Amino acid sequence: AFDLVVVPSKREGFPLAVFEACSAGVPAVGYDVPGVRDAILAAGGTIVPEAGGPSALARAAAAIRGAVPRRELVETCDPRRIAGCLVELYESILRR
Repeated sequence: AFDLVVVPSKREGFPLAVFEACSAGVPAVGYDVPGVRDAILAAGGTIVPEAGGPSALARAAAAIRGAVPRRELVETCDPRRIAGCLVELYESILRR
């Protein structure tokens, strides 16, 4: 079991670890970089400026522990919900 995921990646196309944590009701903290930013914000986590370095991640991790209700995270990051959103996105692109 774990209470928080810290994503120290400075580049990440599709941060699967964030989605897996979220679907388990575990919040995430990571840098404000493409891919990570979008996933963490969608999951209700916290992003920090990359320039803040590891100490900024540590402060954010300490602040977020227990701040986001697990039930809310699980509902937001349900794999079926995410898949449905992706299907809707692809269908809207194909209709153009």
